[in-house]
Amino acid sequence: MRRRFVLVALAVGTLVTLAWAVPLATVAYHSTRNNALFQAEREADAVAAVARVSTEPEDLRQALAALPEERRGRIGVSLPTGVMLGAERRAPIAAFEAVRNKGTAETFDVPGGAAYLRPAGRVVIEAYVPSEELNRELRLAWGGPAVLGLLLLVAAGFVAAWMTRSAVKASEELAAAADRLGGGDTSVRVEPGGPPEIKTAGAAFNDMADRIQALLASERELIADLSHRLRTPLTALRLNAEALPPGPERNRVLDAARQTEQELTSIIQDAREPLHDIEPARCDIAAVAADRTAFWAILAADQHRAWTAQGLGVQVPVAVGRADAASALDTVLGNVFQHTPPGTAYQVSVLPRGSQVQLVVDDAGPGIETPDKAMLRGASGAGGSGLGLDIARRVAESTGGELTVEPSPLGGARITLVFQR
Repeated sequence: MRRRFVLVALAVGTLVTLAWAVPLATVAYHSTRNNALFQAEREADAVAAVARVSTEPEDLRQALAALPEERRGRIGVSLPTGVMLGAERRAPIAAFEAVRNKGTAETFDVPGGAAYLRPAGRVVIEAYVPSEELNRELRLAWGGPAVLGLLLLVAAGFVAAWMTRSAVKASEELAAAADRLGGGDTSVRVEPGGPPEIKTAGAAFNDMADRIQALLASERELIADLSHRLRTPLTALRLNAEALPPGPERNRVLDAARQTEQELTSIIQDAREPLHDIEPARCDIAAVAADRTAFWAILAADQHRAWTAQGLGVQVPVAVGRADAASALDTVLGNVFQHTPPGTAYQVSVLPRGSQVQLVVDDAGPGIETPDKAMLRGASGAGGSGLGLDIARRVAESTGGELTVEPSPLGGARITLVFQR
């Protein structure tokens, strides 16, 4: 931001400088040129005064000899016969004839400088001024405005940087605070400062952070309270399961109750933990898949479902928490058991693909007629809540991955969860 303010100040300063420097340089150019020619004009007038009295070559030579020694080689006299006395002719012959006929003095640009032609009757006096003298005066005339303009631009840049320091500092602090808030630090606040607009934005940011902190705290407490309230019916369910006769059914219900109780405990702990204290999530997706397939294998045996697993023996870390990964896989496997008839086979595969890992669940059921609709939240067409696949999709997308639904080689549906490693 500071750089932009400085560039704007330099752009405006440049325009202002050009507005006065160009006219001043033009005036200086003509002024210094006239000053350089003034001495030559005076010397030409002195010779012209003699030529008005006598046009004899000898008298004219004496007038030229009376000039300063360093100037003698620059003054010449053109007689009506075309003979040139003194310095050699610089201007073209046509210029001499034009001045002689008009009877008025003129200045002509010639190679190496400028020539001042002064008529005196039929005699024309030429005073030559070399470019070195013209340019020397011109450099002095243009150098002053150029240096002054440069100093003004430098001063404008420093003034702009100094005047914008408070605005830039306040903007940077506000941007850093917004970044921290986006990272989960709801305690971050800013000290409103800078221009009125940025100060107002800082105060609004603090108000927004207060509201977000209050809303998140209320929401997380609500989640923790609801999870805690579920413990009572869960405890009753576990006690009823323990009263069942020993056998596979009793073991399966107890395992489900223990798993649910662990999930509730995890939810309560996460809800009570500040967002900025939560460590980046990660887990071994192959280990999670092995654990969950073993859990669902009990129900699969009861329903006479054949199942296979692939790639569960290799450690594959992904950027998602174990609980979230298990919940996503349980959702997909639960759909298989809920929406396919007993005896339908299924397969769970963990397939590393470069920087990503695919968790694939295939089944041999009737398939999904509208895959896009199946992933819409609240749009389930199979008597469910419509949350399952949407929850699984959001778990995958939280790592930068995705969830896809397509036909399976087994004849049913293939649901693929893609996680970033």
